[in-house]
Amino acid sequence: MNFSIFEISLVTFLLSISGAISQYPIGNLSDRYDRRLVIIYSTFAAALFALFAIFSSSTMHLPGDLGSKFWFYIFLTLFSFCSLPMFSLILAHTNDFVPKEKFVAAGGGLQFVFGLGAMGGPLFCSIVMNELGPNGYFIYLFAFHIIIALFGFIEKIFSDNSISLVFLPSILIT
Repeated sequence: MNFSIFEISLVTFLLSISGAISQYPIGNLSDRYDRRLVIIYSTFAAALFALFAIFSSSTMHLPGDLGSKFWFYIFLTLFSFCSLPMFSLILAHTNDFVPKEKFVAAGGGLQFVFGLGAMGGPLFCSIVMNELGPNGYFIYLFAFHIIIALFGFIEKIFSDNSISLVFLPSILIT
């Protein structure tokens, strides 16, 4: 999209500030309603905004002003608003089911898993971008948010039926 230095700074600012601002309202929703549903809806919304960012990027060559940077900024900000609180939501959901004396171990385990994603994500994303071009970044984000949301949705179905998805492979083997 040929961003200037100012526009790159603006995007970085919008991503950071929207992620920080979203912690309170999304956290408040997760305190009032089932955390799994908030995780599922938030992740689906992030996937949707990643898809909209693809369509609003000027590399799509859309007619009129649909490919303008303004809409790209808006969708990227909304993506960040829905996506960045994910770690805190998942940690809170985990702590809902872990005894108090295991909070630190559970948090450390989640931090490790998220760290692996932070290391492997850019590598795999660069491979996708190499194959699909600049929009491969948002295609990658879209795909992984859909996977996370589907996992949450399936886990919600199984947990409502008293079958934990974590133990599902052992149930299928026996």
